[in-house]
Amino acid sequence: MSEHTEDFIKRFCSKFKQGGEEECWEWEAGKNNYGYGCIQKGCRALKAHRVSYELFVGPIPEGLIVRHKCDNPGCVNPHHLEVGTDADNVRDKVERGRQAKGGEHGRARLCEPEVALIKKFFARHPPVTGWNGGQCNFLARWFGVAVQTVSDIHAQKRWAHITIKKG
Repeated sequence: MSEHTEDFIKRFCSKFKQGGEEECWEWEAGKNNYGYGCIQKGCRALKAHRVSYELFVGPIPEGLIVRHKCDNPGCVNPHHLEVGTDADNVRDKVERGRQAKGGEHGRARLCEPEVALIKKFFARHPPVTGWNGGQCNFLARWFGVAVQTVSDIHAQKRWAHITIKKG
């Protein structure tokens, strides 16, 4: 990233109110659909938290991203920002309960009651031996999903957070 001009830095700093180290410094200008602050520089829209990191901390190392320790995408407080990998960011999301799962996931084809029915079916009709292909085929056709999806639900690889009561 090229150096920022004094005018750009003044304009950037006018878009938030600086507070204490523990406080989020909320970006008060434009934000993208994910809540990240954006600022225009020439013909490029830059993410405000990345600019803040560059201005107050230093250059962003090649191949790394700027992550929010506060989980607030609109925050530009440099004390709340750290660099890391995409994998670090995904791990944070999962550990902090921000990972969409089940019906909250945008590509989910099933909802929680449907998954509960699939799990109840397997509880009442466990596979006799070997692969549960016949039951998976039947349930996949019934719910309009792939056989692998039903197999993964049965194996607790998907929708593992849905539990059913025995009996």
